[in-house]
Amino acid sequence: MKRKKILIALFWMVVVPGTLYLYFLVLGNLGDNYRKTHKEKQVEQKTDTLLNKGWKFHQGSDTKWASADFNDSAWVTVRPDSMPLSYNGEVGWFRLELKADSSFLNKPVSLVMYHWGASEIYLDGEKIAGFGKISTDTLNEIGMDPAYLPVNIQLRTIPVHHIAVHYSNLHYSGYKNSPGLPSDRAYPGFKLKMEETSTSVHDILFYRQATIGGLSMGIFLLTLSLLHFLFFIFYRKAKENFYYSLFVFCYSIMFLFSSQITSKPPVQLFFHAATNLFLNPLLPFTLLLFIRRAFNSKFPKWLWACFIAAGTISILDFFTSHINSTLTAFAAIWLIMGCITTMLVSTYHAIRNKAPGAKILGTGISVFALLAFAVLSIAIFNNGSVNINPSNSFEALLIIGSLLSIPICMSIHLAYSFAVTNKNLSDKLIEVESLSAKTISQEKEKQEILSQQKEKLELQVIERTKEISGQKILIEKQKQIVEEKNKDILDSINYAKRLQDAILPPLSLIKQFLPDSFVLYKPKDIVAGDFYWMERAGDNLLIAAADCTGHGVPGALVSVVCSNALNRTVKEFKITEPGKILDKVRELVLETFEKSESNVQDGM
Repeated sequence: MKRKKILIALFWMVVVPGTLYLYFLVLGNLGDNYRKTHKEKQVEQKTDTLLNKGWKFHQGSDTKWASADFNDSAWVTVRPDSMPLSYNGEVGWFRLELKADSSFLNKPVSLVMYHWGASEIYLDGEKIAGFGKISTDTLNEIGMDPAYLPVNIQLRTIPVHHIAVHYSNLHYSGYKNSPGLPSDRAYPGFKLKMEETSTSVHDILFYRQATIGGLSMGIFLLTLSLLHFLFFIFYRKAKENFYYSLFVFCYSIMFLFSSQITSKPPVQLFFHAATNLFLNPLLPFTLLLFIRRAFNSKFPKWLWACFIAAGTISILDFFTSHINSTLTAFAAIWLIMGCITTMLVSTYHAIRNKAPGAKILGTGISVFALLAFAVLSIAIFNNGSVNINPSNSFEALLIIGSLLSIPICMSIHLAYSFAVTNKNLSDKLIEVESLSAKTISQEKEKQEILSQQKEKLELQVIERTKEISGQKILIEKQKQIVEEKNKDILDSINYAKRLQDAILPPLSLIKQFLPDSFVLYKPKDIVAGDFYWMERAGDNLLIAAADCTGHGVPGALVSVVCSNALNRTVKEFKITEPGKILDKVRELVLETFEKSESNVQDGM
C-alpha cells in the first residue's frame, strides 16, 4: 500500500509536470523555428518600426538642443532602451536623425512612447507631445505611463527628420530596488515606436475595449464576491461560500489591476507586486479549498507540500534573480496545471459519487482547463504573445465565457446546493408538520388518559393523607412519651452530678492549702468517670487526679467507689505513702466489686 502511494506521489510530482514542461519546451522550439522560416514574410507585413538605434545623448536641460539644426556630433551614441549602467534617469536630451521608410511618407503616422519617466517630444524643432513633468528634482518630477497613447505626425518627403526627446526618470533608482520590477519597465530610458495611425487607432480601441471589458468583468466578479461573503456572514457553517468569495475577490482584482486604470508608475508597481505576491498564489489555494469543502475531498499531504513549494518558488523568484529559470518555469507549470488537474480529478470522483452539483462545476473546470492549456500553448509557441481581437464578437464572447467559466459555474453550484438544501428543508418541514399533527393527536389522547388517572390519584392521595394523618398523631404521642422519659433521665443524671460534685474537694479548701492553684475540670458528659481528690494527713497534703473506666453514669458510679476507697485508706487505715495508698485502694475496690455475682472489670 505504501509503495502504491509513493508511486502515485512520484507520478504527480515528477512525471506530470515533467511531461508538461517537455511539451511546452518542444512547443517553444517549434515556434522559434516557424518564426525563422517565415521571417521574410513577417518583414513584409511589418507596419511598425521600433526606434532604438542611432540616438545621440547628452545630459542637461538646454531647450536649444531641440532644434533640428543643432550639431550633436559630439554627443554619445546610445540606445534609449538599454542605457549604460551609470545612467539612472538623469535629465538629458536624446536626438535621432530619422530616415523614414517610404511606407510612412505622406501618410498618417503615429509615435508611441513607452516609459515610466517624464518626456517632451520634438519633431524638427517643434514640440508635438509631453508626458508627465520633467525636473532635476525628484520631488518635482511627475512620472507617467503613456499607455499606448499615440502622437500623430506627418512625415514630409524631406531626406531626414530630427526627433528630440527631453527626458528624465529620477525615480528609476527607487524602482530598480523594488523587488519584481516588471521586465518591460526594467530600464531607466524609454522606447519609442513609429507606426501607421490606423495601427495606433486599432491598438487604442483594443486597449480601451480590453480595459472596459476587464473593468466590467472585475466589477461583476467583485459583486459576486460580496454577495457570497454575505451568505457566509449569515451562515458561517457554509465555509465554501467564504472560499468562493475569496477566490472571486482575487480573480476580480486581477482583472481590475490588469486594466491599468492608472498612469502612475508607483501605483502600477504596487499593483504588480500585489498581484505576484498575494493574488497569484492565493488563487489556486482558494480553488483547492473550495473543491475540498464542496465535495468533502481529501488531498494527500504530499500534494499540499508540492503546492506550497511551487508557490514559495514563485514568490522567491519575484524577490531575486538567483533562482534557476527552469525551476521557476517548472514550478509555475506545476502550480497552474497541477491545480487544474487536481480539481478535475476531484470533480470526476464527485460525479462518480453523484455529489449534488458536481456536473455543473465539472463543466466550468473543464472549459477553463482547456482554455488555459490552449492559451498557454499559443503563448509559448508565439514567444509569449496571444492575439485576441475584442472587436470580434465571437472571440470576445468565447474569451469572456472561458474566463468566467469557473467562477460562474462555482456560483451556480453554490446556488444549486442552496436550492437542494432548501428543498430538503421544505420536505423536512412538511414531514415535521405531519409528525406534529400526529403528535398533537397523541398528546390529546394522552391528556384524556392523564385526566382520568388524575382523578384516581386524587382519591388515592386523600386516602393516603388520612393514613399519614393518623400516623402523624401516633408519632407525636410517641414523641411526647420519649421527651418525658428523656426529661426524667436528664433530671436523674443532673441529680447524680450534684452527688458526684459532693465527693469532690471544694475549690475553697484547695485554695486554703494551695493559694496559687486552679482546677480545670470539664466532664465529657454531665457526669464522668474523672475526678480529683485531696486529703490532709498530718503535715502531708495528698492530692490525686483519677480516671475511672467508663463514661457518663457508669464512670461516675466507679468514681464514687474509688473516691470512697481513697478516703478509707487515708482516714481509716492511716496510710500516707502514695505507693501503699494505691495498693490498699486496689484491694478495697476489688473487695467491693467481688460482692457482685457478675464479673466486673472496672477500676481506676
